[in-house]
Formats: sequence, structure tokens, C-alpha cells
Amino acid sequence: MMLRTAKISLAVLMLVLLTSCGSFFTASDDSGGGTSNRFVYIANFNGAGPGTISVFRMDTTAGTLSPVASPSTGASPVTDGPAAMSVTVGGKFLYSANDGGTVSGFSIDAASGGLTLLSTSPFNSGVLPTAIVATPDGKFLYVANSGAGNITGFSVNATTGELTAIPAGSKITSGFPFGLAMHPSGAFLYAALDTDGIDVYAINSSTGALTLVRNVPTLIGGQPQAVVVEGQGRFLYAADGVNAVQAYVINSSTGDLTNQRATPYAAGNTPVAIIADSGGRWIYTANRGSNNVTAFAILSDGSLTEISGSPFTAGSTPSDVRIDPTSKFVYVTNLNGSPSVTIFSIDTATPGRLTSAGSAQAGTNPAAIAFK
Repeated sequence: MMLRTAKISLAVLMLVLLTSCGSFFTASDDSGGGTSNRFVYIANFNGAGPGTISVFRMDTTAGTLSPVASPSTGASPVTDGPAAMSVTVGGKFLYSANDGGTVSGFSIDAASGGLTLLSTSPFNSGVLPTAIVATPDGKFLYVANSGAGNITGFSVNATTGELTAIPAGSKITSGFPFGLAMHPSGAFLYAALDTDGIDVYAINSSTGALTLVRNVPTLIGGQPQAVVVEGQGRFLYAADGVNAVQAYVINSSTGDLTNQRATPYAAGNTPVAIIADSGGRWIYTANRGSNNVTAFAILSDGSLTEISGSPFTAGSTPSDVRIDPTSKFVYVTNLNGSPSVTIFSIDTATPGRLTSAGSAQAGTNPAAIAFK
């Protein structure tokens, strides 16, 4: 998910898009179906004003969203332009990377889904954060600061949710990072750097410190805005911010990337967000310029083939696309659109194909999605 295109000011961006990025989802049992204690969080960037986080209860059979009763407004305490979110530590905490250069931390009420601001929040991050992602074990959290050209790392207190900056954990990137992706092993972190390609980092499992493996140049014409690793950890895909998806094979030992092929796969106009299902079967891109979602099936060698019926119509200026933890539904935030959230069900007859499942209304300029 991307809050701004590379090198474009915030004022200009509000006419366009956002990210991340890379939210971390926590799975749970939905065997009973219907409405359950599964919640969906929408970060409302809200232009130049303070933002909010809308809280919805998800119907796990229909995919529909209902605003929670508490807080009464259906939104969290005010945050400074939430740009990306991550739910971690077994679904206990939600973290919002805010445009003002901070991270807000919230505890999540298990019954209502409501958010309570941590007493030690907010935590200083960096200039213009646009993506946030956690390791699968919830020990470490990383924020991409597009304005500073670095990644800030934090350790997470599993009891209190407090964030502590990793000593010497701020890593200068090879360009301006706009999107982050975590390898499912928790061993590697990837940063989308617009025209400067993709940085590959190894993560120290004890300290959380990052070590640069290599900067991977983008394919000609590409401007990677967001990256995702499919659920099996074999392949990485980048939304190139122009009109395509770049595909890479991951070295399981080093995390390094090799182009799956020399030319990218055509997507919609200005793909700025990308997500893969946990089973490694399909990926989706949110295309800001064409107001739709492109769907691809992932083949055994990592190559992509567009799914029948794709692209699928979203709202105005899609900013993020996410698959719910059960891989039954796809949610798209529309930064400048009404409805602000478009909901699709994932077809089983034609695997990966999307069917409209309704919509929901969040706050102003919805930018990012996270699940509990």
C-alpha cells in the first residue's frame, strides 16, 4: 500500500493514492461461520487533518462489515494521518504508521474489537512513513520512512505492546522505501524503492537488526510501489506503479531475488498495492489509475496468468487491497471514492475470480486495511 507516489508531495498525493503495505494478519478459527470476533480495521488518512481508524465486525459467511458499537463513532482515538497498519502479537495489538512521523500503538479488545491507545504511544519513527510490517512471531516491527530513505526497526513487548527502537536498527535504504514485505519465515524483509528497485534484508532473529543482502534493480520502466511474498515463501511480486507486476524467485537460503522472467505481467493503470493469498495460489493488485483490481493465478514456476473476468471494478482511487485471513474475501479501500470499501468474495468455481459482495463506508480518505 502506498500513501504517496515517489517524490510527490503530500498535497499532490491527496488527489491520488496510498499503502502498504504490508499488514500482518493473525489467523483464527471461523469454523462456526457467520458473525464472529473477527474484526477489520480501516485507516482513514483524512487529507491534511487528523485521521481515525474505523473498526468493523466481519461476517465470516457473507464478508459484510458492521461498525462496532464501541467506540460509539466506530473509530479509534485520533491519529496523525494513519498511512499503514499492522496487527501483531496474536491479535493483541494494532500499530498505525502515521504521516507525522510516528507509530501509534493500540490494544485490541477481544470481544468488541475496540481500540485503546497505549499509554506509551506514540513512538517516533521517521519522516513520512508509508508502510509497516511485523515478523510472524510478533517480536519485531519495521516501518518504511519514504521521506528519510530509511527503515526503522522496533522490538515489541508481547505483554504491554510497547515499542523499543532496535539499537542501531535504523537502516539506510538504497532509495526511498514505499512498501515493505515480510518473508513468511521471518528471516527476510523486502523494501520497494520506486525507480531504485527492491532492497533485500536478512533479519537477525535475536536482535531484529537488518543486514542488506542486495539491491535488486527494477526492470526497465518499473517503479515498485509495493511488494508481497506469496504464502509459501517461494516468490515475490512487485506492483510497479506504472502498469504491471514484476515477478521474482526467492533464494530460500539468502532471500535474494532472481527475475522470474525478463518482462513484467500487464496489470491495470498505476498498480500501487498488491496482496497474495496464504496458500500461494493467486495475487491481486489495486490499480489507482484505472479504479479496478487485477487478479492473477500463480503457477508452479512463479509465473502469472490473469484470471477469467479480471480486472474487477473497485471504487475511485483504490489505495489498498487485502485478503481476509480465511482467504474467502478481498477488501479494497478507495481513497477518493464512495463507497470507501469495496468487498469481493473469492469464487470457488473459478478459483481466484472475484464476485461483488457489497461495500462499506469508513472515514475520510480510507488508506489501509488490517485484520484481527
